[in-house]
Amino acid sequence: MPARDEFLIALAACEQTSTALLSAVEAGAPDSTGLAERRSGQIEVLTALLPAELGAGDMERLKLVLNVGQEVWLKALAEKLSATRALASLQRALQVARQLGTASAPRTSGVDCTG
Repeated sequence: MPARDEFLIALAACEQTSTALLSAVEAGAPDSTGLAERRSGQIEVLTALLPAELGAGDMERLKLVLNVGQEVWLKALAEKLSATRALASLQRALQVARQLGTASAPRTSGVDCTG
């Protein structure tokens, strides 16, 4: 069972890294690529150490760890979409401001309306 023990140790390490990665993404950490790279390496080790038989609990843990990558990807995608929408809104506002800035000043009327 040494292979199973190695797998469980690698799974626990990957769970810790995945938790740290999710926390960093949720906190808006500017650079979480180191954690993502470490987690990718740990996933490769897990795949290499995958025993022939897995218990139901171990399978659930493995599924949770693998879903973290998708969650991080979805959060990054949502942030990029939000930023794109904000930039588009700013661009429209800038375009309106430019149009208003180039409009000619109202002409003065020669008609006396003061009575």
